[in-house]
Amino acid sequence: MAAQNYVTSLGKLENDESHGEKVNQLIKLKAAGFLIPDSFIVKAEAYLDFLKANNIEKKIKHLLGTVDLEKAKSVKDTAFYIKRHLEESSIPNQILNEILREYKNLGGVLHHAHINVSFSHVSKGIPSHSLKGDASLINIIKEKWLSIYSPTTPTVNPTLIVQKIVKGKTGTIRTSTKSINTKFLLSKKETEYLENLVSKFKKEFYMPHEIDWAIDGNKTYVLKIKPETHIDSHKTFFPETHFSIIKNSHHII
Repeated sequence: MAAQNYVTSLGKLENDESHGEKVNQLIKLKAAGFLIPDSFIVKAEAYLDFLKANNIEKKIKHLLGTVDLEKAKSVKDTAFYIKRHLEESSIPNQILNEILREYKNLGGVLHHAHINVSFSHVSKGIPSHSLKGDASLINIIKEKWLSIYSPTTPTVNPTLIVQKIVKGKTGTIRTSTKSINTKFLLSKKETEYLENLVSKFKKEFYMPHEIDWAIDGNKTYVLKIKPETHIDSHKTFFPETHFSIIKNSHHII
């Protein structure tokens, strides 16, 4: 297998359509100075070379060429045979070694980091997975690759994000109204952290967004962003808007 970097940190990447939407979001946030959890990317090339190393590219292409998309049984059978080929295949050592090296960096010498693994592709119905341990990580990565040909999963960018889970209080906040949804009680200092986060975010992003955040000590992390939907026309960025903290859909402060 030719020399290749299959795994990389966000700091070494620039925006590129091939990375997928979620990776490009994280690159933009990091470049703008927002704190995001320690992360690394398993690039699409890792998946493609996994196929090549096991000589199953032609088998998959043949199976996809014979499927009858108008017949549910044909689609289901094709997905079954592709999945079986993939299950019987091994991830090459070079790819495994790069993934495990980066995972070790997330947790340190003596610890297995608690992480979240997700596709960079943005789509409903494709879950992320929280886990701990190098064996679990490898199993989930292979499971993710297997799911690409599931009849119920649309074709996705095989790029994967492995992100360390931040310990602390978590929630979401809408930048248009500063409406915070969290199961945690927030101190005055913590609401100030979120105030600063929203103020900084508005300078970088014109449209209102919903931010998934985490507060660990005096650090406020951005976990994920998505554009707000169903916004009333009068609800735009108002600097004077006060925070509204919500728990179980009821205002608590």
